Amino acid sequence: MAPMLWGVRGWGRRRLPLAMGRKRGPAVMSAANEIAVTAFLEGRIRFDRIFDVVRRTLDLTKSFRASAIEDILEADRLTRLRATALAGKLSCTS
Repeated sequence: MAPMLWGVRGWGRRRLPLAMGRKRGPAVMSAANEIAVTAFLEGRIRFDRIFDVVRRTLDLTKSFRASAIEDILEADRLTRLRATALAGKLSCTS
């Protein structure tokens, strides 16, 4: 397992998804994070891959304007599908 970076560089690396999440909406950021953390807790990805799943998911997600709750729910659904696929690609067994 790669060593964890908890210095300034490490924390700066973890701030990136927060800035990206603001542009795409909290629902998208939250959905990606929930899927990544669940994959970690189930032993499907390593702890240090949580960031990668969230960042890559946000990279694949376009900014959107929510004019109705259905827009947010659809963005959440699509984000969860993308994050699940990415977690599978980054799994401990692959």
